[in-house]
Amino acid sequence: MFSRLTKDIIFYLKREEWKFALNEDNFKYKPRFVLYRYQKKMGTENFRNFKYWIFKRWILKNFAYTQDFIHRFYKYQRKLDLVLTGREQEFIYNVEEVNFTLWRSLKVLPVAFDLQPKEKCHFKNNAVNIHLFTTHKDIKFFCKGVLLITNKRFIIDGLDKNNNKKVVQFNLTDISNVEFIDIGVKITVGKQTYLIRENNHMLILALLYRCLGHKKVIFDLKKIPLNFKF
Repeated sequence: MFSRLTKDIIFYLKREEWKFALNEDNFKYKPRFVLYRYQKKMGTENFRNFKYWIFKRWILKNFAYTQDFIHRFYKYQRKLDLVLTGREQEFIYNVEEVNFTLWRSLKVLPVAFDLQPKEKCHFKNNAVNIHLFTTHKDIKFFCKGVLLITNKRFIIDGLDKNNNKKVVQFNLTDISNVEFIDIGVKITVGKQTYLIRENNHMLILALLYRCLGHKKVIFDLKKIPLNFKF
């Protein structure tokens, strides 16, 4: 993601020399005519690959779920004239979604599940893997199915490995701790700890952070998403 492969081995050697003149820290200060000079010096294809490389280095150095990062991301993408792939577009869209969840009005989603009066659903995913942490801190598969997060409850409705129906729900106020680990979102409710695994872990984390606050939810604004491939 945010890099372009080339069979030209010399390019990988040369870019270590080129980065002293043009890199992730100074490219934003270079006018377009200077960038054009670098293009003539490096060659069109090499310069194209080099631009993606320094842009990726800039992302790794400055990443945050903030409006400032999103604004500069698009600004520098235009400056370097980069065309994003579908996965790269999905990456920045997810960053925007997490950022919006942290401060904008929460989305209200229609669901078939019976909700309580004045209860609104803010998150829904139909393909979430739910695991349990055992007393020995091992991970045990619980079920796969629908996850709903409302303004009042956390609802799991799925099937286990034997296709037996599993339904678990608890009030958000019963959650004592939420944190992101490398394999998903870890949620502790009383003596039971759940592991939630889905495509956008940080969106769940941001929503729970918004609902429960920093005392219960550990949220790192600068945590690189799992789908960012190095």
